[in-house]
Amino acid sequence: MTDWGDGLYAKVADRIRDLFIPAHHGQDFDSLKVLRFFSWDGWQPIKDSDGGGEIDKADLRFNVSKVLDNLCHGGTPLLKRIGRRGYFRVIDYELDTMDLKAARGAPTLDLRWPFALERYVLLYAGNLTVVAGTSNSAKSAFVNDFLVKNMWRHDTHLFSSDMAAEELADRLEPLELSEDAPIWNNCHERTSDFADVIRPDSINAVDYVEYVENVVEIKQEIEEIYRRMKGGRGMCLITIQKKGDEKNIKGQIIKHPLGYGGATTLSRPKLYITLDPSTLSIYKAKKRAQREVNPNGKTWRYGLVQGARFVSIVEIDNDGNEIAQPDLPADKDRPARVEF
Repeated sequence: MTDWGDGLYAKVADRIRDLFIPAHHGQDFDSLKVLRFFSWDGWQPIKDSDGGGEIDKADLRFNVSKVLDNLCHGGTPLLKRIGRRGYFRVIDYELDTMDLKAARGAPTLDLRWPFALERYVLLYAGNLTVVAGTSNSAKSAFVNDFLVKNMWRHDTHLFSSDMAAEELADRLEPLELSEDAPIWNNCHERTSDFADVIRPDSINAVDYVEYVENVVEIKQEIEEIYRRMKGGRGMCLITIQKKGDEKNIKGQIIKHPLGYGGATTLSRPKLYITLDPSTLSIYKAKKRAQREVNPNGKTWRYGLVQGARFVSIVEIDNDGNEIAQPDLPADKDRPARVEF
């Protein structure tokens, strides 16, 4: 095996520091991802600058691993090792000092929700909401209903990885929308990299974020959307898949309240909703609409008509018993649109 010594090490280190690390903030990676980032052809100029010839792949792998390990040490390390063996993360040293005086009395967003959740939960500008649901648990119906309820108040946009135009149009038909309803023109097909296209000053809905190789991709997508929305005047609703409840060998019910990615999907959203067939629950709500009413843990039972309209909505307790609710105040069918 050819020994290029410190010369190869220094050039590998330069490439990782100058090109790879700036492009992978907030992401987990291993040495193989570093190698793939440049591809073998991309690494070849290292050897070309030393006089040409084929690069020795074993030497390259060794030096990449050595550089990654060394970047975890020193006075100001650039990387840190994380839980999974052989994986790293770029250390983020940026720190934003909060202006608490300016933030006092900041208004919340004027939103309307399915299940009238605005009676219990409020969001600030820039906030995220995650809806984690099992397959066929009405996630898309929830998203569509949310957008329809807000499309005359705000600029709304749907980014769909789940449906083609024909299927989405068919799902909207039972809602009996007028021809000038904004939702007809504000739906976009997108399968990944949603942070590149969402609009920070608008009401965004992503239906849905999925993963290709590892569930950590869901957390990374949520993190990128969070960074994109930060400082904006809108919000983003994100749907993800989750496992349904299961029975163990003793017949006991094992619940899976969080979406794929588990607790890693919980930190950024200020509102986290779980959907199972016929039930919806608030798993996490940071801002109460009524100080004396805690929305966390509230659960509703529902029916779904034509895959689009929620009906027979009742709040239930932990035993599935109905909780009596006062009548909701009437809402205007088509309020004046509020511009940001």
